[in-house]
Amino acid sequence: MTYVDFQEVVAQDKTVADRGSDDFVNSHFIYYAEKWVETKLSPGFTVPFDAAHPTVKDLVIKATLCRFERDPELRAACREELQEDITALLSGAEGIMTGSGTLMASTAMTEVSAQGSGYKPTFDMRDYPDQRIDPDLLDDLDDEDA
Repeated sequence: MTYVDFQEVVAQDKTVADRGSDDFVNSHFIYYAEKWVETKLSPGFTVPFDAAHPTVKDLVIKATLCRFERDPELRAACREELQEDITALLSGAEGIMTGSGTLMASTAMTEVSAQGSGYKPTFDMRDYPDQRIDPDLLDDLDDEDA
């Protein structure tokens, strides 16, 4: 899914137009920035997104401009700022604004519990003669049955 096009990046930074044609920028900078953003957001969101949400577009534009930055210190600062934005999205401190104005929250920190999550078996997987039966567990089970 394409989230951003050449004109949207040029609208943020006019010097991008001087660095190459729209096909060149789309295939060498925007494409890889989109994949980088999707990779970073994948632990908390289902990617690729079905629409170009404003928050995702903003992240892709920032990532594209970071790729254009030639000064290593400025590029590192740009990447750090971008990573902070992504971390905030994944932690749930911020959400992704959709095109309809609703907020999409991350599912990365959702705790899932299962019915048998606290279950501790009486026997283990060792050979029968090597198994040790926990007498306290047997007493607890016996008390529950009473």
